[in-house]
Amino acid sequence: MEYIHGGNLRLASRIYGGSEKDFIDFSASINPLPRPPELKEYVLEALDSIKHYPDDNASVFVEKVSDVYGVPQENVLIGNGSSELIFFLSLINANQQALILSPSFSEYERSLLNNNCKVKKTYLDSLNNFNFNLDEAKALLPQAKIVYLCNPNNPTSNLILPKKGLLEFVKFASRYGVLVIVDEAFIDMVPDESLIKEASHSDNLIVLRSMTKFFGLAGLRLGFAVGPKYVIDKIKVLRFPWSINSLALSVGYRILGDREFMKESLEFLKTEREFLSCGLKGIRGLYPYPSSANFLFVRIDVEDMTSTELFHYLAKERMLIRDCSSFDGLDGKYFRVAVKDRVDNERLLEKLQEALNRSAC
Repeated sequence: MEYIHGGNLRLASRIYGGSEKDFIDFSASINPLPRPPELKEYVLEALDSIKHYPDDNASVFVEKVSDVYGVPQENVLIGNGSSELIFFLSLINANQQALILSPSFSEYERSLLNNNCKVKKTYLDSLNNFNFNLDEAKALLPQAKIVYLCNPNNPTSNLILPKKGLLEFVKFASRYGVLVIVDEAFIDMVPDESLIKEASHSDNLIVLRSMTKFFGLAGLRLGFAVGPKYVIDKIKVLRFPWSINSLALSVGYRILGDREFMKESLEFLKTEREFLSCGLKGIRGLYPYPSSANFLFVRIDVEDMTSTELFHYLAKERMLIRDCSSFDGLDGKYFRVAVKDRVDNERLLEKLQEALNRSAC
């Protein structure tokens, strides 16, 4: 099975020509706002530290996570991106039965299969706006030992369940000794729906958070988990030494909890998401689903156009979208687009309208 992700500008430039800078990348859902101007100063300050090994326990950043989210330090684990933690969580549950949603982030399944887990899937229903079928998932729980959920979900952009429903699911799972992992990589758009505090005093809930999407630090690879101490301690034993570099820890420490940046980002992304959603609704043949994330999930309601064809058309125009045909549970009629600034969003709408007009000819 091939695992495909967005944001591959290098490959796009090789296939379609031009430099990486020529492309507008809507395929990776990363906050387009500039980082706080002080961030460059923080990086320069941290440069002196790179001649030393980084803090293997990421102690200062653990303290910051603890302070910002009000969780005990012993329940926090820092990772080289949340992806590293996804793989370690599957490793400590090797050879077990696992349950995942489809469509969702492919690395859950990849990590499980790499650790000889048997994977069962429950499929989100397009007729129900890809919402979580709680009763169906509950029925599968007695057969599982580990569950991966993404909320808001990637690529469908929706809250699969509100907080109350997810907590009900976690409580039900605890009866069977099932570990529930909730990936909150996109929760910063709906922070009140987070389960992060609950994870710190639960016996079967792990919450994953990423510094990639909302904070725009994809290249530094920084994420963290909050959950039961016994799970955190198991992963600590397995982790590679010095896996998180000094620059990532320094920058992450400075930007996490930056209220001004978070407020500005939230207001900006909500405004531009609404603009982009309204624009997509105005293009005949496209249906954008309701979104709780910093991207939009769109269905193509035109018979003679697929998401792959649309991807190639836009790539030739130096614009990348996420073709969602590679997600299990989706056909070739869905794509995902990140929320960018107004100029880029307007250009995307213009090119999408051109593509649909050509299809109608």
